[in-house]
Amino acid sequence: VRSGILDSSPNNSKAFGISQNIPNPASNHTSFNIISSAAAPVKVEVSNLIGQTVVTVHPGIINGSMNVKLDISQLKAGVYFYTVTIDNQRVSKKMIVR
Repeated sequence: VRSGILDSSPNNSKAFGISQNIPNPASNHTSFNIISSAAAPVKVEVSNLIGQTVVTVHPGIINGSMNVKLDISQLKAGVYFYTVTIDNQRVSKKMIVR
């Protein structure tokens, strides 16, 4: 499942997409996939509703696709956003922690 595409035009070689996290809602761990047409370092941040970053991970360099597993066991129940940054482009999705 591809979603969160920034620009699907053929001239944008840096477009990428992220899937919805599974499970959602989640309690201890959750995961999602990233699909990218560029080989580049990946940064993932989880933020609360007031914009505070509560988790940051650097899962490596993507080259096609990557599965990211997040430890969210320390987060309080609520709504959060996970944001993937690749080559200064960002895509975010909402997740629920229970």
